[in-house]
Amino acid sequence: MKNFFRLTPKINLKKKTLSIIGAASIFVCLLSGIFYWFQYMPMQIRRNCVEQAKADALKSDKNSSDNSLVDKYYPQATLSPDEILSQNKVKINNNYRECLVTNGLKAESLFVNLAD
Repeated sequence: MKNFFRLTPKINLKKKTLSIIGAASIFVCLLSGIFYWFQYMPMQIRRNCVEQAKADALKSDKNSSDNSLVDKYYPQATLSPDEILSQNKVKINNNYRECLVTNGLKAESLFVNLAD
C-alpha cells in the first residue's frame, strides 16, 4: 500500500496536465472555427464576388459591342478593359451586391467600394 500512495501524486499531476492540454486544444479549435466562420469565409466570398462582378461586366460589354457598327468601322474606338470597368461601375456594384446576397452575406451599403 505504501507504493500506491507514492504514485498517486504523479498520477494526479498527469491528469492535471492532460486536462490543461485538452482544454487548451478545445479552446484553440474553437478560436479557429470562429475565425474561419466570421473572417476567412466572408473574405473569400467577397473576393470571389469582386472577380465575378468584374468578369460579368467585361463579358456583357463584349457581347454588346460585338455587333456594333462603331467597332466594325472604327476599331480604334474600342475600349480597354480598364476603361470598360470605369464606365460600368454601377453595373459592377449591382452584380457585386447580388453575388454577396446570393452567397449569404449582407451588402454593407448602397454603393460598396470595390477593391481594385
